[in-house]
Amino acid sequence: MFHGDIKEALFKGTELLEKNPYAGEKLSGPLHFLYSFHFKVNNTAYRAAYSIDDEKKLIIIHFAHTRENFYEKLRRIFH
Repeated sequence: MFHGDIKEALFKGTELLEKNPYAGEKLSGPLHFLYSFHFKVNNTAYRAAYSIDDEKKLIIIHFAHTRENFYEKLRRIFH
């Protein structure tokens, strides 16, 4: 669970995605249905993986974590 500054940075990121859900980086390969949003807190890089439901106008955050091993952990979730 994220606390304080990290939650705030993630929340600000979702506000940006509300305006432009396609602002994140589209992933490829087996994760091609996801986007990755990058943000930093106290010089630590974080990623948030999300998908877009255009019909319901939703942005769904599936996973957020530090950059280290992020994509490996994400692949395990969706494998």
